[in-house]
Amino acid sequence: MSTASDAPKTGKLRLGGSNLWLALLALSMILFGVNTGVSTWQGSRLADAGSKAADLQVLSQQLANQGRDAVGGNAQAFTAFKATRNAIEQNVSTLQGRYGNEPGVSKAITTLSDTWAPLGKQAGQLVASEPAVLALAGNANNFTGAVPGLQAQLNELVRAMSASGAPASQVYSALQQVVVAGSMARRVTEMRAGGAAAAASGDALARDITVFSQVLDGLRNGNEDLGITAVRGAGAVAALEQSQQKWEAMKQDADAILASSRQLFAAQSAANALGQGSSRMLDDSRKLFEAFSSFGSVSDTRLFPNFWIGVISGALSLIAIIGFVSTSVRSRSREQELRYQTQVEFNSRNQQAIMRLLDEISSLGEGDLTVKASVTEDMTGAIADAINYAVDELRHLVTTINDTSAKVAVSTQETQATAMQLAEAAGHQANQITSASDRIGEIAASIEQVSRNSAESADVAQRSVVIAAEGAGVVRETIQGMDQIRDQIQETSKRIKRLGESSQE
Repeated sequence: MSTASDAPKTGKLRLGGSNLWLALLALSMILFGVNTGVSTWQGSRLADAGSKAADLQVLSQQLANQGRDAVGGNAQAFTAFKATRNAIEQNVSTLQGRYGNEPGVSKAITTLSDTWAPLGKQAGQLVASEPAVLALAGNANNFTGAVPGLQAQLNELVRAMSASGAPASQVYSALQQVVVAGSMARRVTEMRAGGAAAAASGDALARDITVFSQVLDGLRNGNEDLGITAVRGAGAVAALEQSQQKWEAMKQDADAILASSRQLFAAQSAANALGQGSSRMLDDSRKLFEAFSSFGSVSDTRLFPNFWIGVISGALSLIAIIGFVSTSVRSRSREQELRYQTQVEFNSRNQQAIMRLLDEISSLGEGDLTVKASVTEDMTGAIADAINYAVDELRHLVTTINDTSAKVAVSTQETQATAMQLAEAAGHQANQITSASDRIGEIAASIEQVSRNSAESADVAQRSVVIAAEGAGVVRETIQGMDQIRDQIQETSKRIKRLGESSQE
C-alpha cells in the first residue's frame, strides 16, 4: 500500500524537477543563441570596420613617407600621396559615419578623427603646394646641374687672368666666385632637404646670389665699393663673358627657387607635421583596431552581447542538461524500485490467493461436489468463479444422471413384470388348449386370435428387454462420463497446484 501511495508523489517530484531543468535549459539556450547571433551579426558588420582600421595603420605610415618623398620633388610620390590621403579621408569618414555611435568604439573613432583633422589639413596644404614644389625641384635640378659647368668656366677665367698678369686681389675674387657657386649649390640642396636649417639656407642662398652677381659684375665693370677692378686682357674678358652668360641662365632658376622657397618650406613643414603625427595616428588606428577586435572577446566591455554572457549561458545549459539527466536517472531508478516492490506485493497476493484456492478445492479431487471456491478481486477470482460454475454444472449433471437411472430402473421392473404376466397367461392358455383339445375345432378361430395376441405380447416383451438393455448401457456410459469428469477435475486441481508452485518460485 505504501508503494502505491508513494508513486504519485514521486511522479510529481520527478515532473517538477525535470520541468525546472528544462526551463533553465531553454532559457540558457535562448540567451546563448541570442548572444551568439547578435555577436555574429555585429562581427560580420564590423569586419569591414576592422579592416579599415588595420588599413589606416599602414596608410598613416605611407602618408608620412610619401609626403617626405613628395616635398623632394617626386611627382610619382605626389600621386601616391594624394591617393593615400584620399583613402585615409574616406576610411575615417566611413568609420565616423557608420560606427561613430557604436558603444565600445565611438571614443576611439572620435580620437582618431581628432588626430586626423589637423593632419588632413597639413596633407591638403602639401597637395596644394605640388605645382610650386615640382617647379622648384625642376629649377633646383637645373641649377645644381649647371654649377659644375659654371665652376669650370670660372676656373678658365682664373687661368686667363693669371696668364694676363691680373692683380692677385682680382684673381682671388674670381677664385672666390668658384667657392660661392659651390656654396649656392649646397644651399639649394639644404633647402630641398628641409629641416631646421632649410630656411637659413634659403636666406644664405639669397645673399650668395647677390654677392655672386655683384662680384661677377665688378670683375667686368669694376666696383669701388667691393675694391674690384675690371678685368683686362682679351682672353680673360672672353672667359668672363662666357661665365656671365652662363650665370644669367642659372640666375633665372635661382630666382625661381627663391620665389618658391616659402611654399617649399610650408610643404616641408606640413610633411614634418605628417611625419610627427603619423606615429600618433598609428597608435590611434591600432587602438581602434583593437577596439573592433575586442567585440565578442574577453576584453569586450559591452553589457550585451558579451563574451561572458555566452560562457555563462553555455555553462548553465550544460548544468541544466546534467541536472535533467541526473533527475531522470534518479526518478527512473525510483520508479523501477517502486515497480519492483509493487510486483513483489502483487506476486505475494497472487501466491496467497492461489494457495487459498487450492485449499478450498482440495476435496474436489475426491469427488466432493459440494465445494465452493471464494470469488475475490485477485487474479484467482476468475478461476474460482469458473471452478464454481464447473462444479455446479457437474452437480447438476450427476443429479440428472441419477434421476434418469432411477427412471430407467423403474421402467425395467415394470417391463419384467409385464413379461412374466404374459408368460403366465400363455401357459394358462396352453393348458386350456391341451385340456380343451376336443373343443379345438370350435374355438380354432379363437385360438388363432389368441396366438396372434401372444406373438404381439412376445414382441412387446422383447422390446422391453431391448429397452432395458439400452437403459443399462446408458447408465454405464453415464458412469464412465462421471469417471472422466472426476479425472478432469483431478487434472485441473493438479494444474492449479502447479500454478501456485510456479507463482511461489
